[in-house]
Amino acid sequence: MKFLLLILLFCFLVPTFCLTGKFWQFTDQHYDWIYKYKSEPHSGECRKGEGDAGFYGDYNCDIPWLTVASAIEEMSIIEPNVDFVINSGDTWPHATGSAEEKLQTIANVTNLIRKYFPNTPVFYSPGNHDFEPKHDCAPGANTWLAQMAQAISPILNTEQKKTYLQGGYYSQVIGGIRVVIMNTVLYYRSNKYTSSASGDLSNQYAWITSQIDEAYENDEKVLFVGHVPPGHAERFGFNNFHDQYTDPFMKVFEEHPHKEIILASLYGHLHSDSFRLTENAGPLLLSPSLTPWKNYHSSLGVPNNLGMGRLFSYDKQDQTLLKYEQYYADLQTCNENLKLKWQLEYDSSQEPFYMEDLSLISYEKLYIKMKNDEKMFSDYLNFNILKYKADSCDSDCRTRQFCAIKFLHTDDYDICKIIQDY
Repeated sequence: MKFLLLILLFCFLVPTFCLTGKFWQFTDQHYDWIYKYKSEPHSGECRKGEGDAGFYGDYNCDIPWLTVASAIEEMSIIEPNVDFVINSGDTWPHATGSAEEKLQTIANVTNLIRKYFPNTPVFYSPGNHDFEPKHDCAPGANTWLAQMAQAISPILNTEQKKTYLQGGYYSQVIGGIRVVIMNTVLYYRSNKYTSSASGDLSNQYAWITSQIDEAYENDEKVLFVGHVPPGHAERFGFNNFHDQYTDPFMKVFEEHPHKEIILASLYGHLHSDSFRLTENAGPLLLSPSLTPWKNYHSSLGVPNNLGMGRLFSYDKQDQTLLKYEQYYADLQTCNENLKLKWQLEYDSSQEPFYMEDLSLISYEKLYIKMKNDEKMFSDYLNFNILKYKADSCDSDCRTRQFCAIKFLHTDDYDICKIIQDY
């Protein structure tokens, strides 16, 4: 009783503390359970031979268990009292392994999150590497979805498991926010099962629409979570979805009569820190990866440092997303010192962005600032790869960046790249 009175007194004296909710997002761990310290990096793997693979990871490889475990533990130290935790996919590494090992890896990371956040709802949005074979997610109920549902069963209730088995999606309402987990691997450009298909795969469009409808009726706000974002990769320029899905997918949100209740959509996959603008359906926020792996398939591939996680703050009264704090570790320094040091990279409400909140309007203002302020754009590029040693950004690079942010629809993006009018 005394403790409750103390909490009430504290909330009276410091009201913003008790009216602010928080949640974590982290993504793209790509945990390699065979990672070998001082092995030879080869084709994205640090598993054999003699070389200079670092203790906590390598820019040409994925990461060992101790790095994954350290990141989750540090999240629980920085802020243990969160309302929920989001893992937006790609737990499995870019390297090879068996289906059984893949399922066990997903289960191990899920259970580790639950260990450090024992009384907190945990959400998992499947990544393209989490499917077997990788990238290939068949529409509708299938054996692999059932196996993944079993691997993450401790975080799914009966109703959530029912929709997860139908298509890899589910939802839960927490504090006035309807967290909607989507399966965007269905539309992924490397998914062979859906390359020549069309229509509403796994009835996900209809289900998303029903989630917005229900949220509106219940006076809730909606937070969407997926792995592969729609639109184009700002570094590479390719479409993340098969071409036939981008516009229909975006229309589900942008043409909904109650799209104003969408707070934002959170994604991973591109291993970059970026955002996308929509037509009044909330911003798309791309969180950087935990793995530092460089996409060695392209000259445009850029390594990044370790993206520990992103801590969001929101107003518990109207569910407005207020800000996020992005945490990271400088991999090279950590390997040299044999000490993993996580630190705040930046706070969206502080220098250099000074964002009032995480609304679409605030991101539209940031976009305009970046176009007109080279220092601001340079800061954005620096954060885009978690302060790795960035190359210069020429005119083509700049065009890819700004067109990807502003134009999600394929035709609009293509026109933007041609005439460079962003």
